[in-house]
Amino acid sequence: MYFTEARFLRDVKQTGERKIYQKALLSFCRYSGIPQKARRVLYRLKCRPEDAEEIVQDATVIMVKAVQTGAYESRSKLSTYFVGVCKNLHANRGRAQKNKPPHLPLEPIAALAVADGPTSETEHRLDQHVLDELVSSLLALLSDRCQKGLELLYLSNYSLEQIGVELGYSSYDSAKSGLHKCLNRLRKYVRENAAAAQFIKQFL
Repeated sequence: MYFTEARFLRDVKQTGERKIYQKALLSFCRYSGIPQKARRVLYRLKCRPEDAEEIVQDATVIMVKAVQTGAYESRSKLSTYFVGVCKNLHANRGRAQKNKPPHLPLEPIAALAVADGPTSETEHRLDQHVLDELVSSLLALLSDRCQKGLELLYLSNYSLEQIGVELGYSSYDSAKSGLHKCLNRLRKYVRENAAAAQFIKQFL
């Protein structure tokens, strides 16, 4: 299989022909070299590998929709357009991170759980508050897409199909795999912070 821009632009519009549409996406992802180029650009912008992967996925969805709706005009090369979308998404993430409210560091938060003095009822409320802050701080380490996906799954009771549509995953399996990776990252962050891991284990 090989990739040509003209064939991709033609075939990706054929949403009614599932095999042709999927083949077009496959050729773009594997053989065009464009996603790989975008990742290299993102790495030079100090983007984390996991964030770069999500940005490339998001940019692919945006690009396909732009082609299908006619918003993309082939006056610019597809690679130029795609890399530009990735850079904009990366910049938007950076602005969003700057605007997030500050989170308390995990070690001092966990230390509050063993403070002397409060009554059992007050202590329970303190524990719940500490746990809430702790979870919030850990989630803040994840990408925006991971945070939103886990929130939809566990707090809003969305199905994987609904999450896939909401966050632009290409399929049920893609959404399932993406959320699984998010959970693994969250577990990794918990394991890396001994105080957080100990407190969560005691509380739960």
